[in-house]
Amino acid sequence: MLRKVLFGMMLGAILFASMFANIFLHEEGHYAVAKSFDLSPKIHIGEVPAGEKSTFFVLSFYTTYLAKTNSQQDAEIAFAGPLVNLLLTCIFACLYFVIPKKVRGRTYLEMILLVLLIPSLVSFIVNILPIPYSDGSVIFSFITSRIPLVY
Repeated sequence: MLRKVLFGMMLGAILFASMFANIFLHEEGHYAVAKSFDLSPKIHIGEVPAGEKSTFFVLSFYTTYLAKTNSQQDAEIAFAGPLVNLLLTCIFACLYFVIPKKVRGRTYLEMILLVLLIPSLVSFIVNILPIPYSDGSVIFSFITSRIPLVY
């Protein structure tokens, strides 16, 4: 019984760490593309907006850049974050399906990989949706601005 409780606590800790690792790597994706455009990017992790109290729910995670950009550069920078999450999802999914059935402790390893995979997948989906203030809205705006209107 104690072993299952400890394993559950370990999975919770891995999930929490995985969520923050996904956020950090997502922002690193934005940073890398902005850096390739020489935009002097800066990552802001866990900064509390002015006038707000410090809690987990009001922490901000974002990347800024100083130089002026065009809409295509904005879309490429916006796409880089979700792309990192998608790549992580694919890596963890491949590892999950590659585990041989004869490996001792396979169930535990599968559970750990799922706990790593799920935040990556959720982060990709949430960030690629064209909702206000998301990467998806920047990408969607760029795509729709390129589609010619036909009457």
